[in-house]
Amino acid sequence: MNSLVGRDLELHSLEAVLSRAVERHPGAVFLNGPAGIGKTRLITEARLATGALVWLEARCVELVGPSLPFGPWREMLGNPIGGGQLADASKKLRSLVGRSANRAAGFNDVFASLAEASDRMAVAIVIEDLHWADRSSLDLLAFIVHCLRDQRIAVLASFRSDHELDDHLISLLAELSRLPVVDSISLGPLSRPAATAHLARLVRKRLSRPVTQQLVARAMGNPLYLEHFARAVEKGEDPFTSQPPIVAARIATLPAPTRYLLGLLAAGRRPLPHRVVEAAWRRSPQDLAESARAAIGAKLVTAGALGYAIPDKLLAEAAYWTLTPPERSDAHSALADALLTTAERSQAPAHFAVEVVEHLLAADRSTEALRVAVATGRSAMGSGAFVPAERLFALALEAEQRLPSPSQATAPIGLGRHRLLELRARAASAAGDPASAAELLREAIRLSGLRAARKAELQQVLGSFLSAAGDDVGAAEALDSAEALAPTAASSKGARLLLTRAAELMLKGHFSESAEIAARGEALAKAHKRMDLVAQALAFIGVDRVGLGDEKTGLSHLLRAVGLAERAQAPETVAEIRINLAASLCRACHFEEALRVAEAGLAAINEARLEGRAGPGLAAAAAEAMFRLGRWPDALRVIAAGLEVASSGESEMALLALRGRIQAARGHFFAARRMLDLAEARGRGLRRADLVTEIALGRAELCLWTGRLDLARETLANALSYLESTEDDAQRTAVIALACRAEAEHLLSLGRRRYPSEARESTERLEEYASLARRIGQLHAANAAAEAAIRISVALAQAERDRASNRDSSSTWESIAGMRASVGDRYGALYARWRAVQCQLSERLAEARGHLSTLYVESVSLGATPLRREIEALAARARFRLDAVPAPAQEFMPYGLTRREVEVLDLIAAGMTNREIGGSLFVTEKTAAAHVYHILSKLNAKTRHEAVAISTRRAQDG
Repeated sequence: MNSLVGRDLELHSLEAVLSRAVERHPGAVFLNGPAGIGKTRLITEARLATGALVWLEARCVELVGPSLPFGPWREMLGNPIGGGQLADASKKLRSLVGRSANRAAGFNDVFASLAEASDRMAVAIVIEDLHWADRSSLDLLAFIVHCLRDQRIAVLASFRSDHELDDHLISLLAELSRLPVVDSISLGPLSRPAATAHLARLVRKRLSRPVTQQLVARAMGNPLYLEHFARAVEKGEDPFTSQPPIVAARIATLPAPTRYLLGLLAAGRRPLPHRVVEAAWRRSPQDLAESARAAIGAKLVTAGALGYAIPDKLLAEAAYWTLTPPERSDAHSALADALLTTAERSQAPAHFAVEVVEHLLAADRSTEALRVAVATGRSAMGSGAFVPAERLFALALEAEQRLPSPSQATAPIGLGRHRLLELRARAASAAGDPASAAELLREAIRLSGLRAARKAELQQVLGSFLSAAGDDVGAAEALDSAEALAPTAASSKGARLLLTRAAELMLKGHFSESAEIAARGEALAKAHKRMDLVAQALAFIGVDRVGLGDEKTGLSHLLRAVGLAERAQAPETVAEIRINLAASLCRACHFEEALRVAEAGLAAINEARLEGRAGPGLAAAAAEAMFRLGRWPDALRVIAAGLEVASSGESEMALLALRGRIQAARGHFFAARRMLDLAEARGRGLRRADLVTEIALGRAELCLWTGRLDLARETLANALSYLESTEDDAQRTAVIALACRAEAEHLLSLGRRRYPSEARESTERLEEYASLARRIGQLHAANAAAEAAIRISVALAQAERDRASNRDSSSTWESIAGMRASVGDRYGALYARWRAVQCQLSERLAEARGHLSTLYVESVSLGATPLRREIEALAARARFRLDAVPAPAQEFMPYGLTRREVEVLDLIAAGMTNREIGGSLFVTEKTAAAHVYHILSKLNAKTRHEAVAISTRRAQDG
C-alpha cells in the first residue's frame, strides 16, 4: 500500500511500463505538469513499488551560462550501478563529449552498451527537469527511445508544463509521441478529496473543517503548496499569507515592465481583454507587447478568448504584492478608468459597476466610488439585480466612511448614512437575507436626527424583515414601536406599509390575518386613488381566499387585480399579480390555465424588460404547471432560463426545489439531492410556507424512492410541525398524504410479527395522519369551491391507510387516478393507476395484467424511471412479460453514459451495493457489477465515490 494520495491511476501506468520492460517490452514515458505537482514523488513511488531494475537517474540543472553537453547523461553514467556493468556505456559517453563528427556512431555505441547491460539486468533511465536539458542530451535521449525494440529498458523523463519550452524540445516531444513505445502522462491538480487527505497527513494537529477547506482551495491541488502551508501551520505561522518560495522565484528574475503587467492583471482579479489592458497601461505600447510576450512565453499568463489572465492564484497574489503601494494604487486607478472608457460592461452592468467601484476604492478615489455605487445600485434594484445591488450599497457605505466629513459624503449623492443603510437593507432582504437586512435597518434607525414619522416608517419595514427572518416576537415589537411613534396615517404610504405586512403574512400561510390587513390597505389606497396599490391589495386577498379554500372568490379577485393594474399602467405590479394568479391556478389544479397565464406573463416582461424582477416567479409557475402536465423537458428548460435571471435567494430556492422534485421523479437521485441541498442553502433564513413544503416534499419523495424510509418520515413530521401554525390546508394535506405513504411503506417493510412495538407505533401514527386528513377534508367538504388538491390529498391519505392494512383499495386508487387525470396531472394519475393495479394482483390477476403494458408505455414516455422500475417489479410478480413493449430508447448522457448507466449511477449515489442495485433493477449482481465497471471506465474514476463526485457536473446542469 503506497502513501501517495490521489495518483493511483498514474502510478499504475508507470508500474505497468516498468513491469513490461522487465519482460523485454521496452517503453518510454514523458511525465509533465506544473512545478510542485508531484512528478518526482510519483517516480519515487514507482521505484519503491517495482523491483528487478537498475535505476539510472539524473536531474537537469538550470545554468546561467552555456549548458554542459550531455550533463544529465554524465551524471547518470559517471558512477554506474551494478558492479561496473555500465562502465562501457560511461566510457563511450566520455569519448562522445566534445566530438561533433560522426555523432550517430557515438550515439549508437552508447545505446549498444546500454542494450548489452540490459541483457543482464533491466534498466530504468530517469531524467528529470527535461526543460533545462542541453540539446545534445535531448538528441541522445531521442536516439535511445527511437532504438527501443526488445531491450529490457524503460525511460522515464519529466518536464514542467508551466515552463517556457525550447523549440527543440517541443519538436522532439511531438516526434517521439508518434512512436508506439512512447506514452505521456499529464499530472493535473489533486482532486479536493485527495488534497484534503494529503493535508491531513502532513499536519499533525487537527485543523478545523473551514480552515482545511480554505487551505485546500488556496493550494489549487498542488502538493508542494500544501506541504508549504503544512510547514507554516507547524511553525505557528499564518498559512494564508505565506507564499511558497517557488512562486516568488518565478517572478523575481522578470524585467520590471513584465512584473508590472503581472501586478496589473492581478489587480484586475479576472481575465482582462486586451483593450482594457492597453487602456490601463501607463507605459509605452512596445513595453506592453514585449511584456505580454515574455509573460505568456514563461507560462505565467494565458491569453484566451476572455483576455489575459494569471491562472495560478498564488502567483497572482505574489505579483500583486511585489508592486509598491503607489504602484498598486496606480494600477487600480488605471483599471477603473480603462473599464469606464472602454465600456467593458458585458451583459451584467451591475456586476461591472461593482468591479469599477472596488477599483476606485482601492485607488482612494472615494467620492467617485460613492457616486457610481449609489447610482448603479439604484438602477440594479430597479432591474431586479438584488445581489450586486446589495454589494454596491455596501461599497457605498465603505466609501462614505473614508470621506473626511459628513458633508463631503452627502454632497455627491444627496443621501445621508441612514438612507444608504436603508437601501442596503432593502437590497439584502430582496436578495434573500432578511436577517442581515434587519440588522442594517436597526443601525439606520439608531442614527439621530430622524423625524418620528420617518422612524415609524423604518420600524414598519424592520417588522417585515424580522417576520421574513422568522423572528415573530421582534417583528411584533417593531410594529408596536412604529404605531407608538406615529399612528398609521391615512395616506398612500400607510397603505403600502399595510400591504407589505399583508404580503409577509400571506407567504407564511396566515391567510385570514393577511386578508384583513390587505382589505384595510385596499380601503386606504382607494381613498387616495392609488389604483396600483388597490390592485396589489386585491391580489393579496385573492391569494388568501384561494389559500383558505375559496377558490372561486380568490381567482375572481386576482383577475380583477390584473385588469386594475393594467389600467393603472403599472407593469411591475401586473407582472407580480400574474405570478400570484399563475401560482394560485396551479394550487387549484387548473394547470393548463396556469401555464397560459405564466407564458403570457413571460412574454410581457420580456417586452417591458422586467426579467430580473418577475422572470423567476413566472418561470417557477410555468414549470410547476409543465411538471404536472407531464412536460418535464420543457419544465427543466424553463427552470434553467429562470435561474439565469434569478437574483434573490427566494426565487432561486423555488426554482431549484422544483428542479429537484422533477429529477427525483425522473430517477436522477443524485441530481435531485444536489438541487434540494442548493435550494435549502439559497433559502436559509426564509420562512415561506410554500417553499418549506416544496423542499420537504422533494426530500421525502427522494427518500421514499431510494428506500430511506426513516429519513422520509422524519422530514415529513418536521414539515407538518411547521405547518401547524398556518392555515394552508392544501400544503398540510399534501404533506399528510405523503406522510401516510411513508408510514405505509414502513409498516409493509417491518413485518408486524417481527417488530410488534415499532409496527404498533407506526400504525398509530398512520391512523392519526389519516384522521387529520379526514377532518380537514370535512371542513372543506361544505364549500363547493374548495380546492381539488385538498380532495385528492385526503383520498390519497385514506388509500395509503387501506394499503397498509392490506385492504382492497383499488377503487379508491382508480378514483384518485380519475381526479388527477381530470385536472391534467399526468404523473399523479400514473402513480394512482399503478397503485390500483398493485391492489388488483391478488384478486383480479387477469385485469391487472391487462393494465401493466399500458402503464409501462406511459412511464417510459413520461421518463418516470423510478415508477417504471416499480411497474417492472409488478410485472415480475405477476409473471407477465413486458418484452413486447418497446424498450426505453437509449439516452446518451454526458460522459457517454447510457440511460441504464445513469440509473445505476444514481443508485450508487444512494449508497447501494452491487447486490442491492441488482435487486432494484431486476438484474443479477454480476450484471450490476458490469454496469458499475463501465461507469467507472467512462468517467475515468477510480472509485464509486469519485464517480459520484464527477457526476456533480451533470447534476448542476440539471
